[in-house]
Amino acid sequence: MHCTKCGAPNSPGAQFCSNCGNTLTQQPATTAPVPGSGTIPPPYAGTPQTSGKAVGSLICGIINIFPLFIVLALAVRNRPALQTVLTIGFTIFLMTFALLFVMNFPVY
Repeated sequence: MHCTKCGAPNSPGAQFCSNCGNTLTQQPATTAPVPGSGTIPPPYAGTPQTSGKAVGSLICGIINIFPLFIVLALAVRNRPALQTVLTIGFTIFLMTFALLFVMNFPVY
C-alpha cells in the first residue's frame, strides 16, 4: 500500500504512513470485470424528435423551387430538347422530395 499524500510504501495493514503520518485508507480489492456482466441501457422508448427547422426548410425549399419550374415550363414551350431537360429535372426534384419526406417521417 502506498501513501496518497507522499507516495511512500507502507505495510498492507498500516493505518498511518510511516513517512509522513498521513491516515491511510484501505482500498477495496479490485476485480476484473466479467465480460457481458455490464448493464445494458434500456431501449429507446418513444418517437424520435425531429427539428422544426428541418421541416420548415423542406417546406420553404418546395415553395421557392416550384415557381422556378413553372417559369421554365413556360419558357421552353416550343423547344422539345429543353422540355426533356426540364422534365428530367422536375422528376429528380420529385424523387428527392419523396426521399426527404420518407426520411423525415420514419415508419415503425
